[in-house]
Amino acid sequence: MFVGSALTGYLTPRVGMKITVTAGMVGGTAALALLTRVDAASSYGDFVLPLVILGLAIGLALSPCTDAIMGAFPEAELGVGGAVNDTSLELGGSLGIAILGSVLAGSYSSHLSDATTGSKLPASALSQAQDSVGAGYAVARGIGDKARHLGEQAAQAGSTEQAARLKVQSGQLADGARQMADAVGSAFADSVAHTSLVGAVVLGVGTVLVGVLLPRKEAAVREVEQEQEQEQEQEQEQGQGRKQEEEELVDSEAR
Repeated sequence: MFVGSALTGYLTPRVGMKITVTAGMVGGTAALALLTRVDAASSYGDFVLPLVILGLAIGLALSPCTDAIMGAFPEAELGVGGAVNDTSLELGGSLGIAILGSVLAGSYSSHLSDATTGSKLPASALSQAQDSVGAGYAVARGIGDKARHLGEQAAQAGSTEQAARLKVQSGQLADGARQMADAVGSAFADSVAHTSLVGAVVLGVGTVLVGVLLPRKEAAVREVEQEQEQEQEQEQEQGQGRKQEEEELVDSEAR
C-alpha cells in the first residue's frame, strides 16, 4: 500500500488522476479475482501475490482521490474537505468489512452444512461448528479427544468383547474428527472464494463508474480555477461598489 501511494506521485502528473485511480481499481478487482481460486489445498504462498497486488492497488486508488477531494475545496474550507475525506474512508471501510464479513460467515455456515449432511455427529456439535471456523476446529478437536479417551479405555478393558467395542467406537470418532476438520477447512476456503467473488463484482462495477464519471485532473483543475476566478471577480465588484459608495458619501459631506 505504501509503495502504491508513493507511485502516485510519479504517475498522476504524467497520466492523470483518472487513469491512476482506474488502474488501481482494476488491480484491486484482479487481486480479488485471483482469490476466488483459493481452495482447501491452498497454502500461505497462494495468498502472497493477490495481497501484494491488492495493497498496491489500494495505494494507487486512495492517494489521488484524497488529493482530488482536498483540491475541490477552497483554501478557507480545507478543514471541511479533510472531514469529508476521513468520513468517507471510515464509513466505506466499516460498511465493506460488515457486508463482506456477513457474506463470509453466511457462506461458511452454508458450505459446512452441505459438507456435513448425513453426518452421525450430534446436531448441537454441528450447530456449534457452523458458528465460526475456530468453533468448527474446536468441535473436531473435541471429537478427537473423545476418540483417544475411548482408545485408552479399550486398552484397559477387562474383556476382549468390551475392548473390541470401544476400539470400533474410537475409530469411528477418529474418522469423524478428521472428516469434521476437513469439512471446516473446505467450507472456509469455499467461503473465502465466494466472498472474494462478491468483492470483485462490486469493485468491478465501481471501476466502471469511476472510469465513466471521474473527470480528468485537468478538467477538475479548470473547474476549481474558474470558481476561484468568479469569487475574485465578485470580491472585486463588491470592493468597487463599497469604494464608490464611500466616494459619494465624502462628496455629499463636502457639499
